[in-house]
Amino acid sequence: PFPTPFPTTQFTPFPTVPIFQPTPIPTPFQPTPAPLAPVAPIPIDMTLYSQMDEHPQEFGWAIFDQTDEVVLSIMPGNYTVPHQTAVFSLTLNFTDTYRLLLVDLGRNGICCDHGEGQLGLSIGNTAGQFVIFHHPGDFGGYATFEFTVSGSALLQSPPPFHMDASSPPSQTPTTTTTTSD
Repeated sequence: PFPTPFPTTQFTPFPTVPIFQPTPIPTPFQPTPAPLAPVAPIPIDMTLYSQMDEHPQEFGWAIFDQTDEVVLSIMPGNYTVPHQTAVFSLTLNFTDTYRLLLVDLGRNGICCDHGEGQLGLSIGNTAGQFVIFHHPGDFGGYATFEFTVSGSALLQSPPPFHMDASSPPSQTPTTTTTTSD
C-alpha cells in the first residue's frame, strides 16, 4: 500500500514585520548664490558725422536707448550752412544697442535731390574711422536704424568720408540730453 500522506496541518505565515524606510542622509545646505552685481556701463567716445545738402535746416536726428529714452537729439533747424560737414562728439555705452532716427522735413533725405549728403557713426574721435554705421543720405522723410556699439559691429569697408575743405566743421549744435534717474 501506499504510504499515508503527510499530516495536513494549517500553515501559518510569518508574522508581518514593518519595513523601515531608511532615513535620508541630509544633504549639505546649498545657499542661493548672490546675484551678480550690475556691471557698470563702459562709456565710449563716438563721432556722428554728416555732410549736409542744400537744405540743412530740414535735417535732424535723435538717438534712443533700449528703453526708447532719447539719449541725444538735434532737431531740424539747428543746421544752417548748406553743404556743411557737421561733426558731433558724443558718448555711448559699449555693447549697448541704440536706435538712430533720421528726419528730413523736405522728405528727400540729405542726398541726391539737393546735394551729395551722407551720414556715419564712428567709434572714437575721428569721423570716418572705425565706422559702425554709414548711410548715403537717401532716406526720404525719415528712417530708423538700430546699431550696437562694439568692435564686432565695425563695417569692413565703409565708404570714405571726406570733409569739404571749403566748409568748416559745424560748431556744436543745441542738444537735448535725457538721463534716467
